[in-house]
Parts: sequence; structure tokens; C-alpha cells
Amino acid sequence: MPVADAAALASLIRLGQEGWHLQRRTTDGWLAVQSLTDERSVQARQLLQSAFGPDVAIRLVALP
Repeated sequence: MPVADAAALASLIRLGQEGWHLQRRTTDGWLAVQSLTDERSVQARQLLQSAFGPDVAIRLVALP
């Protein structure tokens, strides 16, 4: 699948090295994080949207 911004994707991977789970499909993607409201998760959401572009629906999911 195409990546709109490879640098943003690389930053997201570095930011989430503790075990975030990223799922990407054709029209959407989701990222499982520890908290939906902490600063790293907010930054991750922005990086994810930049990485895959505005046409991909992005969701954050809190890990239990």
C-alpha cells in the first residue's frame, strides 16, 4: 500500500517501539495505544495521518 510520507511513518515507528500495534488496510488504519489522550498518542495520530494521507481513515484504539 502506498505511503504518503515515509519520514512520518519512520517517526511513528520510532515513537511506538514499546509495542504499539498498527493495522493498515486499503481505506483505513488503526493504532492500538496505551492511552487515547496522552501526548505520545496525539502525536502518533498526527504522524499516522501524515504517513498514509488524508484519504485514509485513522483510528486510535486503547489497549486494555
